[in-house]
Amino acid sequence: MNKGASRTINSLRNSWFAIVGQGINIILQFLLRTVFIMTLGIEYLGVNGLFTNILTVLALTELGIGTAIVISLYKPLAENNINKINALMNWFKKIYAAIGTFIFLIGITLIPFLDYLIKDSPDVGNLNVIYILFLIDSSVTYFFAHYRSLLNADQKGYIDSLNKIVFSFIQILLQIVILLVLGNFYMYLIIRIIIHILSGYVISLKAKKIYPYLNNKGRSRLDPNEIKGLVRNALAMFSHKMGFVVLNSTDSIIISSFIGTVAVGLYSNYYLLISTVGTLLSLVVAAIQASVGNLYATSDEKKIYNIFLKINFMYAWIYGYCAICLYVLVSPFITVWIGRDYLMDISIVAIIVLNFYLQGMRQSVLVFTTANGLFYNMRFKPIFEVAINLVVSLVLVQSLGMVGVFLGTLISTILTSFWYEPYTLYSKGFKKSTMNYFIKYFWYTLVVVITAVITKYLSDLIANESILDFLIKMGIVIILPNFIFIVVFFRSKEFKSVYTTIRSLIYRKLFG
Repeated sequence: MNKGASRTINSLRNSWFAIVGQGINIILQFLLRTVFIMTLGIEYLGVNGLFTNILTVLALTELGIGTAIVISLYKPLAENNINKINALMNWFKKIYAAIGTFIFLIGITLIPFLDYLIKDSPDVGNLNVIYILFLIDSSVTYFFAHYRSLLNADQKGYIDSLNKIVFSFIQILLQIVILLVLGNFYMYLIIRIIIHILSGYVISLKAKKIYPYLNNKGRSRLDPNEIKGLVRNALAMFSHKMGFVVLNSTDSIIISSFIGTVAVGLYSNYYLLISTVGTLLSLVVAAIQASVGNLYATSDEKKIYNIFLKINFMYAWIYGYCAICLYVLVSPFITVWIGRDYLMDISIVAIIVLNFYLQGMRQSVLVFTTANGLFYNMRFKPIFEVAINLVVSLVLVQSLGMVGVFLGTLISTILTSFWYEPYTLYSKGFKKSTMNYFIKYFWYTLVVVITAVITKYLSDLIANESILDFLIKMGIVIILPNFIFIVVFFRSKEFKSVYTTIRSLIYRKLFG
């Protein structure tokens, strides 16, 4: 089997295995959320969302080390350079142990300031104890992170996915039992901590079995220049991670500070739905990332560029379709799921979904800039992105409420990442003008917007009074957008290329 076919098969195996397994987990997550709302209520839901986002911000102290290490593992894994892999893993282990400890210690220092992040005073028990449990849960995962990264870098992400799915299944079932029997939020959090520790321990055993040389007690070390290069790339990656975290994890903190935890609770249900879709798609991105990293190590520039065009088109279709699904179905789903009392205004939903689409359209560019090490050239971009987002959100939330928070994210993305990331990839990586990229970008977006309007109009003709009504709406969303996309794009080179690849893979799978 040639390397290109192997890369494709690895990507598909990692992607589809993760998606199918995650689908099972999603069903359980919604069951857990339903039981959570029934037993604890919206105030607990708001606190849960707030502390989750605070810990996500604290995780910035990871400094981008994880991505830098994964990138550095591509070449030694391809060459089976055991000494270099061991050296990287030894360093990675020490760094992540330090990060996990540091996150816990710095998190403890924030306890006196929690009252400033919560406008109201929710009746949820001892907030400090709840926060410390969240903090412990966040910290322990770092002590096993290097094993997961090695598996993903070696295109064995399906093993990591299976581990997470199995233990998440166990965790959710136990948490549901705790909520129904005891209705105790503290025990709910303690179960999560225990399961995360067990999951990490099991993945460490599996990694050591696959890579026996990890058990070697010899001290392979990186030389100072290699460490300097890793730190350089990690710091550059940190700025990008900071931008992503601020864009996606500070919204709940701002909403809690200026509006209240009940509003956070309402938003958290929408965030659960949208982030669930984002998680599924990120599994595809992660699987493709490892293959693109291998591609850069083995292929010429022309082939890399052609594959980028194919992946960019594929992402535009996938994220565009998912954005339409969310825009049309998210509010009807919440109505059927937990009732109209948990709905947000459609203008807020539209902006949240638009942000989802813009973030999704960045992924093809980010996959290639990351694999090519070009993120260092964009290290200052997230600083401007963060500043614009925070300033605009803090100003607009006072006059527009929740809409203002999400407008801050939209405006900061358009003024920074939207144009600068593709400019960097094309000018530094492909050595081409971005004109063709933006023409395609606006064409794809125009098709998505028009399709969304048509689909929403037809869907709104159906009442939203029962599960049957929702299923009819879902049927419209499944068929209509994809039909329009096929009619519009079937003559394009990208569509033909993707279609040919999928057809050949199916043929190979069925007939060998």
